[in-house]
Amino acid sequence: MSPLIKFEFSCLKERRATVEDLLFEHGALSILTQDAASTRTEPLVTDAWDVAKVTAHLGLDADFDSLRLALVMNNVSDIDVQVKDPEAWRAIPTPHRPVVQVGRLRVVSSRCEFTGAAEEVLIQSHLAFGTGSHPTTALCLEWMEHAELRGRNVLDMGCGSGILGIVAKKACASVVVAIDNDLDALDASQSNANANNVDLVVCKEIPAKLTYDVVIANILADPLIELVPSIERVLGDLGTLVLSGVLVKEVASVMAAYPFIEFNHPVEREGWVLVAGKRSR
Repeated sequence: MSPLIKFEFSCLKERRATVEDLLFEHGALSILTQDAASTRTEPLVTDAWDVAKVTAHLGLDADFDSLRLALVMNNVSDIDVQVKDPEAWRAIPTPHRPVVQVGRLRVVSSRCEFTGAAEEVLIQSHLAFGTGSHPTTALCLEWMEHAELRGRNVLDMGCGSGILGIVAKKACASVVVAIDNDLDALDASQSNANANNVDLVVCKEIPAKLTYDVVIANILADPLIELVPSIERVLGDLGTLVLSGVLVKEVASVMAAYPFIEFNHPVEREGWVLVAGKRSR
């Protein structure tokens, strides 16, 4: 077995979720996040620390130059890089492998023990966005945990890794369609759906002649505004719309672009906002 490369560095709390996603996207096999001020460990989703110490293990096939550049662009410096014995990976306790806990949902990587339980989702290492650790995805997952999706048609717009569609299908949704304009994301979504033994309709465009009870769009503010006509066309009567990927300063303009939705109060985390509401006309 080839040696592993260990990346170790510190980052500010507000950068942690983005940095963790970057590591996953570059093929991290494990990520251990600790309070930089102590030796205790917490779940990846904790907001308790001002500065986090991050330790990640990657294989030799990772693009280290790209990862270093991405980390530097996120104000991460003083990166310690070491070659580690692969047997050290076997000694890492399971909770410290790539696991994200969002409510009852447990998101695991292909290096974890995967039971296939309804509250567990396997997301394999791909370049597509969506592991559950980023605030925008976590907000969507938390909303889904309390939503009634059984028997509903669900549309996941900007599906990335397919995580939201997979969770919807595991919640017994009827038809789940996952769309994205990125071919890598479509491949990742299909691969992850297969790994979780669920059926997703994965495609680049919204299928014709089908309306949806729930539309979830975790993208960015500008595309969310551009997609208003498409969403208005496919969202069913009294359907629910969930929008994420919106910054606090953008939420008012995004909500104003959807006059046919009666939105609930926005939910904010680390500068990102989720808004959800029902179709009123």
